[in-house]
Amino acid sequence: MRRLILPLFLLLFAGSLVAGCDRLTGPSPKGPIILSFAADASSLILGQCTVLRWEVSGATSVAIWPEVGDGRQAKGSAQVCPKATTTYTLTASTTTASVTGFVSVTVK
Repeated sequence: MRRLILPLFLLLFAGSLVAGCDRLTGPSPKGPIILSFAADASSLILGQCTVLRWEVSGATSVAIWPEVGDGRQAKGSAQVCPKATTTYTLTASTTTASVTGFVSVTVK
């Protein structure tokens, strides 16, 4: 029984090392990830502005609508001055996948 346990342990240990290296060296096959997307103030009085902040990983394209536009960097911020309650949509994309996040700013 002891003869079987040690080789099995070594095989499992070596397999976990190889699997760990594989995960660390290549890009994620699952597509882009939104690490954060938020507004500095989520409730405004008409005429006030707030700043949207975002950070994404693994994206080749980042867009925020309405108002901010496309061609955004993976990490950034933009001032917005909505005239009514608005839900901002961040879309981070690659050629094969995309992910979307939402932030609402209420205007009173």
